[in-house]
Amino acid sequence: NTVNAYPFMISMITILGTDLYKTKYLKYMQQTSTTSLNIKQYIPENTAVFNKTGEVIEETSQLKKNQILIIRPNENIPCDGIVVEGYASVDESTLTGIQSNITKSEGSYVYAGTRCLQGSLQIKVEKIGEKTTLLQFAKLAKETANDTYSYIRLLRLLFYSLVGF
Repeated sequence: NTVNAYPFMISMITILGTDLYKTKYLKYMQQTSTTSLNIKQYIPENTAVFNKTGEVIEETSQLKKNQILIIRPNENIPCDGIVVEGYASVDESTLTGIQSNITKSEGSYVYAGTRCLQGSLQIKVEKIGEKTTLLQFAKLAKETANDTYSYIRLLRLLFYSLVGF
């Protein structure tokens, strides 16, 4: 009789665990959708661009690949790119979640949404807008949050394969 109850108990645990998971996941989903909107606050609206006539201020949305940007202390970096000149301490916590000051110099790669703390950099634009690492992370988090049922099916499949059903 105990043997017959075992599959029932396992099923109930799975269903209850899935419902608990759904509740927590839906809460996470709500946070993720607002977080991906908040991520854009780390991208400045305007930035200094170095061209043949000198330094000009341009809207970040108008940047093009291979332009040279000038990033000064306490400015957020508007794109992913390669440092072509300068030396600076950059806070990458928007990407890593951990407060960290990373030294950047010629040849280093920098990411959109990170902040120049000390020093200044000239950056060659590589990725802009939705193609930046920061916005790709936000997109991935949002897609994952919207795919709740696929994840639950995967959990059940994994659970049943481990239990041996």
